[in-house]
Amino acid sequence: MDTLFNAPLTFGTGEGIFPDSRARRFLFREAAFNGMQHIVLTESIVRAFLQDINKLDIYKKDLADMGLDFVDAHAPYGHLWDPGCLEPEYQRVLVANLRHVLELTALCGVKTITVHICSANVPPEVHPVEEYLEHAVKVLRQILPLAEELGIIVCIENIWRPTNYVDQLLEIKRQLPTDALGFCYDSGHANLTAKGMLDPENSCVTRDWNKAGYHDVKWETKTLEKMLPYIVNCHLHDNHGSRDEHNPPFDGNIDWAHVAFLLRKAPRLAAVQIEVSPAHHDVSCEHIINTCKKLSEL
Repeated sequence: MDTLFNAPLTFGTGEGIFPDSRARRFLFREAAFNGMQHIVLTESIVRAFLQDINKLDIYKKDLADMGLDFVDAHAPYGHLWDPGCLEPEYQRVLVANLRHVLELTALCGVKTITVHICSANVPPEVHPVEEYLEHAVKVLRQILPLAEELGIIVCIENIWRPTNYVDQLLEIKRQLPTDALGFCYDSGHANLTAKGMLDPENSCVTRDWNKAGYHDVKWETKTLEKMLPYIVNCHLHDNHGSRDEHNPPFDGNIDWAHVAFLLRKAPRLAAVQIEVSPAHHDVSCEHIINTCKKLSEL
C-alpha cells in the first residue's frame, strides 16, 4: 500500500535497534510481505547511524533487498536534542548535532524530518514559555538554511506541554515563515489536549502542566484545524484521551472520519506515518496495514 491521503505512507517498523541482523531482516520482510513499501527513519535508527555510520549502508541494503526504502524521519529527542534547550554551553553542540542529523537524513533520501521542540517541564517563574520559544527560533535559524540546501523540511510536532502545544508552534512559524519549516501533526497528542478535559484528574496533560507549575490547563479542541495550512507530515495513532498509548487508529476515541476529511485538505502534506511499531507496541504488521486500508476508505 503506497499512498494514503495522496502522500507516502510509512510506519515505525524500525523502532528499536536490532543488533541481530536476522531479527531486523525478519521484521522488514514481514512489512514488505504485508504490503508496506516505506519505512520510517526512526530516531533510534538515526542514533544507531550516529554511533556507527557503517550501519547506514547495512540498513539500506536490507531495505533494498525487501523492496523497501526510508520515507519520513524522526530526529533524536530529549533535553540536549531540543532546539528549546536553554543551556548556552550546549548551543553549539546542539546545532552541530542537528545539522549532522539533517546530513544523515539526506543520505537516506528522506525529505521530511520531525523534531520535538520545547519539551522541558519547568515552572514559568524559572523559565517562561517565551524564553524557550526564543531559543528554539534561534537554533532553528541556524539549521534551516542547511535543510533548504538539502531539500529537507523540518517539521515541529504538537505535543501537550505548555511550551509545545499548537499555539506555540504557530508562534514559531510566524517568526520563521520559510517553507523549510513545517508542522508534524500528531493525532494522539491532539486527542490528549482535547479529550483530557473530560477526565482532567487522570490526564497526562494535567499532570505535566501541574508538574511545570501551571495550574490552569489550556485545553485545545482545534489542533488539526489550526495546524492544517502548515502540516507536512503526520503521526497517526490513537488513545482514549488520558495517556499517550500509541494504539493503532480505531483503538481509542479519536474521530478518524473528521481527521481524514481535514488531512485530505492539507495543502503541504508530504508523508503520513502510522506511528505504531510492531516491535515496540506489540502490534502485527498485518493489523497495521489493515488499519491503513480502513483509514483510506473513510
